[in-house]
Amino acid sequence: MKTVQTVLREADRDRLLDALACNILYDTKLLLELKDRTIADIQEACRNHMNAFVEYLLSLEAVPSDHMVLYMCEASSFDKAYNHEEKTLNLVDINEIRKDIYASSYGFEFSDWSEALGYLVADNKLTQDYLYDLLAQFLNELSFFGTDPEEHRKKVEQTHTDLDQAMEEIKAGHTIPAEQVFRELAEKHGFPVDEKDEFKDGLRSEIFAAQYKHSRYCHWRERSRILASIGEVPVIFEEAEMRREQGDIESP
Repeated sequence: MKTVQTVLREADRDRLLDALACNILYDTKLLLELKDRTIADIQEACRNHMNAFVEYLLSLEAVPSDHMVLYMCEASSFDKAYNHEEKTLNLVDINEIRKDIYASSYGFEFSDWSEALGYLVADNKLTQDYLYDLLAQFLNELSFFGTDPEEHRKKVEQTHTDLDQAMEEIKAGHTIPAEQVFRELAEKHGFPVDEKDEFKDGLRSEIFAAQYKHSRYCHWRERSRILASIGEVPVIFEEAEMRREQGDIESP
């Protein structure tokens, strides 16, 4: 498996920048802020900005990993509806999925860029077929706190501080149930409140259960292929599901 920096260096730059420029059109907040600019102008600015970011990333010395792997997977219904993604990027630790095929995946917005550039890219067919989606999503996540190194460092530090404060508030019991928050917002702004319908809710639960199982299978398949590619024998899907039901492992 190659590092993501190697894949980034070998990629067709124009094709990658086109993918990033296309994705930016889903950022409605940005489009509203730049309503005096044409779509073409916004996309060209995106290309230029991200091209400079890619050049900077390629100038860094990546720290190759031997266990952190990026892979693409079929998107969940949430990602398809709200993130407009048909395939989504995931990061897993091989050492963890050896023991638990449904081990949690990782975000890397807070990661050091040199470290993130050393993550491995799975050789799975789906991942290789959607390499440009992988790179676009990788760059978007890596630049979540900005593309300027110093700005990125400051925002990450501030976010860590805010999270630490939030954890202290949670420990102190300063929390409000989500249902209460949504009810108060509805009352304050005059939003409609849907009536309760237990039969409908039961049917919806069945839909969600099927969607969750489909998502688990998709992740199991890609993770199993990663393990098989390094000579491991992954647990079969039925066994993974049985362990999950018994509470031995959690869903990704």
